[in-house]
Amino acid sequence: MVIIVTDYDEASLWEAARSAGACGSNGVMGEFAMGASYLGGKVIAGLLYTEHRATGNVTLISTAPTSLSIVCVKTAIVLSTASRNGVGNYSMQVILGDKTGAGNTDQIGLQVKDPSAAVVPDLTSAPTAIKTGDIAIVH
Repeated sequence: MVIIVTDYDEASLWEAARSAGACGSNGVMGEFAMGASYLGGKVIAGLLYTEHRATGNVTLISTAPTSLSIVCVKTAIVLSTASRNGVGNYSMQVILGDKTGAGNTDQIGLQVKDPSAAVVPDLTSAPTAIKTGDIAIVH
């Protein structure tokens, strides 16, 4: 489950972790775990995303979150720097959709850019339905 908490008190941490799910994009299955919150007015966020490719796993890890925005009540956008298989200086935008209600499926989307700011097509996808797990945005 992904939990995003957006109301914050300067003196306290609002917990927003304990997340997990499986998703597929660009014909490849992967897993993700993400949490985001504020602490003293600063964004605290983390993403671990792993795709299981025929050539080996590709892992994306957030390293320094810079922004957390809530749009349309149940959509969160997180911006962060990241590393890909241990190589740093990537940037990423994660879009999380909390699609509550019967018949609705939560969504995750990624846009990843390499150190030269070029989009990484095989790690970029529009928001798509997750296969398992849950996304909760609390504000």
